[in-house]
Amino acid sequence: MPVIQGRTREQIRQHVGYALGALHVSSIDDIGLEDVNTNPYTKKALADSSLVLGGNDNHIGKWIRFTNGSNDEEIRRVTDSTITDNRTTLAYMPASSAQAGGNTSSETYELWDVAYNPAIIDDFINQSLISATG
Repeated sequence: MPVIQGRTREQIRQHVGYALGALHVSSIDDIGLEDVNTNPYTKKALADSSLVLGGNDNHIGKWIRFTNGSNDEEIRRVTDSTITDNRTTLAYMPASSAQAGGNTSSETYELWDVAYNPAIIDDFINQSLISATG
């Protein structure tokens, strides 16, 4: 049986996401603009150049879970996605506590498919740990 005591909840959650084929883990490149007329400091968008498959609106309904920085552990729903100049911008609601991409050197996030709310995945992990430990 594999040893799990040395793994963090984030590592376990990401392992589950990869096994389901429902997770993309990445870093935020920059502050995302929802559109040309939007203030970049709305705390509602992020940009990522590693997420370039598909077209506009390809990620609507997916879940963003911030995994470090000022928004660590916040979960948001993607409301719009656009691709421009090989960079995907994800708009989300509700607004995050801090501007995503404000500290681009280290901010990371998980992008979960529509059917997999990461809060529910965390709950499954909790239930499994309770069952395993009695």
